[in-house]
Amino acid sequence: CNVCLVRSLVHLSPRSSAVSFVLALFQDSTADSFAGCFQYGAVATAVYPNIVEGSVIAGTTSATTFKVRYGQGSGSQNIDVNSSDGTGLLGGVLLSWLSVEEIMG
Repeated sequence: CNVCLVRSLVHLSPRSSAVSFVLALFQDSTADSFAGCFQYGAVATAVYPNIVEGSVIAGTTSATTFKVRYGQGSGSQNIDVNSSDGTGLLGGVLLSWLSVEEIMG
């Protein structure tokens, strides 16, 4: 059977202090993720690339939606995506992405 390989890279930066980042992949409206990762961001305003990869059976011919969600392991500070302290990096072109590749089984 075919498999969907789902990969994501998200650049995250803590605004004010060290934080633990959690990144997870979801399919459709399913509450539980099918893949996740954890990273500790020790330095405020430093940018941390977070990579998560997972696979699911391609068991339908209907449309399906994959999502990447991120958050903190604990705490409640702001987290920047593709920026540091609110300023876009590389002139605002730093890229986070989600890709899906169906592999024939």
